[in-house]
Amino acid sequence: MSDFEALNCSLIGLSVDSVFSHIAWLESIETKFDVKVTFPVIEDVSMAVSTAYGMIHETSSSTATVRSVFVIDPDGVLKALTHYPLAVGRSVKELLRLLKGLQLSAKEDVAVPAEWQPGDDVLYNPPCLFNDALDNSGKKAWYYRKVANDTGEADESQS
Repeated sequence: MSDFEALNCSLIGLSVDSVFSHIAWLESIETKFDVKVTFPVIEDVSMAVSTAYGMIHETSSSTATVRSVFVIDPDGVLKALTHYPLAVGRSVKELLRLLKGLQLSAKEDVAVPAEWQPGDDVLYNPPCLFNDALDNSGKKAWYYRKVANDTGEADESQS
C-alpha cells in the first residue's frame, strides 16, 4: 500500500459481494496472511457498476466477475485497463511498473518500452506529423532514438 501512496495513487476496491461479505473477507485476510487492507472496498450487489464497466461478461449466469484494474489519472481520464480471469491473480509489481511508466510518460512526454523498469532508458514519443517523422537530421528513425532516463537528456547516438 505504501508503494502506491508514494506514487500519489489511491486504491479502491469494488465487489459484487455485500458489505458483510467484505468485512468477513478483510478480517480473514488480516488473520490468515497478516495483511491489513487499508483502502475502501465498495459493495455493488446490484452489479450496476460492474456491468457498466464490463466486469461481468454479458453471457455470465453468475455474479462471477473478472478481476479488473482501471488506472485513472488526476483529470479523470482512463489511462490503462486490464482484465484478469478469475483463475489468474494480479501482479502488484506490474501494476506499480505501469503506474511509474504512466507517470514518467506524462511528466517527461516520453514512451516507455516493453519490459521497461524505473531507471531504464525511455523513448521519444512518436511524432504527431508525418513531416516531423522525416526531419530527424540524418539520425535513425524516431523509434530508435532513446532518451536517457537518469538525466532526462536525449541520447542521440546511433545505437
